[in-house]
Amino acid sequence: MSKQIFSRLKKRFRNLKWRGRLPGVSEKPLAFMDIEKLESEISNKIISIKKIINETDPLLNIILIELYRTIKHLGNPEVSINGNVSPGLNKIQDFIQSILVTSSNDKNHERFINDKKSRKLIKDIEELYILNAVYINVVEKDELIKYSQGMTTNVSGKLYPYFEEEHFTSLITPYSKICKDEFGLTSEDIVSGLQKISMQLRTSGLMQIIPNIETAIKFADKEKIIDFAEFFNVQVITNWPAEFINHFSLSIGELPDYYQYDIEVMNKELPQKYKPFLKYNNKFYCTSIDNLLDNFYRTFVKVLRKANPNLSLEINEIQKSLSEELPFELLEKLLPKAKVYKNIYYKAPVGANGRNEWCECDGVIIYDDVMIIVEVKAGAISPASPFSDEESFKSSLKELTENPYNQTIRFYEEYKRNNKIEIYHKESKKKYQFIAELKEANFVQACCVTLDDLNELAAQIEKTDLIQNSSLPVWCISVGDLRVYAEILDSPSHFLNFLYQRSKASCNEYIKLDDELDHLGMYLAYNDYSNYVEELLEEFDGNNGLASIHFASHRDEINEYMAYKHMKKLGLDENDFILYDMKKEKPKQSMESEFEKLIRLLDESNNVLDIKLARYLLLLDSYTRGHIADFLRTRTRRLVESRYRKMFYNPYAAYNYEREHKIDEIPVIMIFIMEASSKLFKDIILRRRFLMERVTNHEEDTLCILVGIERKGDIKKLLTNLVDVNLFKKLDVSSFELLMQTRENIRKSRYSIKNPSI
Repeated sequence: MSKQIFSRLKKRFRNLKWRGRLPGVSEKPLAFMDIEKLESEISNKIISIKKIINETDPLLNIILIELYRTIKHLGNPEVSINGNVSPGLNKIQDFIQSILVTSSNDKNHERFINDKKSRKLIKDIEELYILNAVYINVVEKDELIKYSQGMTTNVSGKLYPYFEEEHFTSLITPYSKICKDEFGLTSEDIVSGLQKISMQLRTSGLMQIIPNIETAIKFADKEKIIDFAEFFNVQVITNWPAEFINHFSLSIGELPDYYQYDIEVMNKELPQKYKPFLKYNNKFYCTSIDNLLDNFYRTFVKVLRKANPNLSLEINEIQKSLSEELPFELLEKLLPKAKVYKNIYYKAPVGANGRNEWCECDGVIIYDDVMIIVEVKAGAISPASPFSDEESFKSSLKELTENPYNQTIRFYEEYKRNNKIEIYHKESKKKYQFIAELKEANFVQACCVTLDDLNELAAQIEKTDLIQNSSLPVWCISVGDLRVYAEILDSPSHFLNFLYQRSKASCNEYIKLDDELDHLGMYLAYNDYSNYVEELLEEFDGNNGLASIHFASHRDEINEYMAYKHMKKLGLDENDFILYDMKKEKPKQSMESEFEKLIRLLDESNNVLDIKLARYLLLLDSYTRGHIADFLRTRTRRLVESRYRKMFYNPYAAYNYEREHKIDEIPVIMIFIMEASSKLFKDIILRRRFLMERVTNHEEDTLCILVGIERKGDIKKLLTNLVDVNLFKKLDVSSFELLMQTRENIRKSRYSIKNPSI
């Protein structure tokens, strides 16, 4: 698009930036606002907006508004991918469509909307969303309900576009035969169609026809502008049959009694939530890609059930299978060497009499000494918005979070009773097959997974009475967010460390985050972010009565990286101006290169002991991490230098051994640097003796890392070894005394080991 056209378009919309002050909003504190007056302001604003919409051609509104949104997106690729400019602009097409389908008639949809009315319409809708945001915050309702309503009203586009193809392929493929029988479409046809709509509405395709639209606007050529509405024509974009699209569509005026009061336009669920396409003059238009994709799976299942009610049982079985398999597939990506037990049974006291009964658990994941108890819910969150049906909304949250958490607690309490639990598979109504006895778990985590996206709510629910007080930490997460974790945390040690830090945060009453991925962002930024919050509170002199610390979005780097990944997936070149300033590298914790390389090498071995060590190292604070990096860097250099001087030099360092600074969650860790050709890498007996002579304390377990370097100092080999206290106990008296004497001689020949840089 030429600079001249861009300049004209900016000039056209230059007056739309709202600069005024909304009546009653900024004149007094929110807590003292007149609710009735605010409701009246909102209703009057809606009436004014409805008048403009109902007297102008809907296709003109769609095109002109999308033209304005395109201009706002230019120069901000993250926004153009994720769709968030401002709540009003983000949801403007949803709002207009909701007015159109609930209008009593469409006889007046004829007039051309001129510049003045177009600007007024956009300005009024943006102001309306500001007014409504204030209303949601000041009305007397439960905090979780208010927060949920704010998210429902203002936020959409929950799944990153990069994952759309993968996500919908996994969800829709199991229904392929049903779709083929009912609509003549395969799952590939449906997913491909969704991808085409997404690409059409998310990318800059509209720019190609902007000059022609500008000319048509200049001459008020209504018919010419309406021709451009084919850009939004679902049948043209997807090549889906009209019969199939019709199941997902609402006509103008189809639901005239949907709203009883004007204010419900803002606080009741969208009428097109499960009917995302607008039908007009026998054509079907998609005006909101976010509404379509946020709700498509639920819409799709509803369409299948309605098309053939006899398929209800088959659809139920498919949904059950999906809920049982998909979350575990993603969790296994995060922990590829884990033992996974799905659809298991165990015996536990049930009911008032406390009799042992068979209980079901969706699954348990065991990785080393970590146990993750998984419960999955395939059910949908209530379609009703929180304000329109508070009880129904709370009930659905309870079903998706409280109930599965209580099930994990029952499993956990039975395990804690004897520090072990036997699990079984159910073979028939009364026959159960023993699988394994689970024991020796030092860290247990509950993971409640939903197919519905609870991104914003998940971070709030764990701090409410929906989650009972228990020593079992809970992680409520959606399948969509699990995909993000599997993309960003591509290391088992980082995922396990995150899980530990996440569990601390869930128990920290002072942490308040907006959504689940903010936890990931906080972890990447601060590692032990629960401790970071505690340190911040200390600066406030005992927190001065603070109930919590609210952190603004910590997922910006994740957003930008996922936008970049999507743009690359679309085939944009690295030199494209849109990609130029975007974050191209995966977000990660900041750490010195030597420490990072050590963690990576431990991870890449795929050895459980190596990954355990990496986990423990990641628990260390940035100061200690830096100390390890400095030790690796300086002592490697000295070792290389000593080789040419024919000196014997074998540096090592100990961490977490000093009682006053010891971290209870990890053992003593020692790092030894030596030449890669050392016999210690091959001879287990020689290695064991070498380590036993050098560990800091023979009365506690020590995890040792042998780092083998090549001639230039690069790490070539890595080997881990556990020096168990039982090794010392097995020695006879004379051997033990000789070993102790050797240890003392080594100690005297070196600087004090208390200096960990030695």
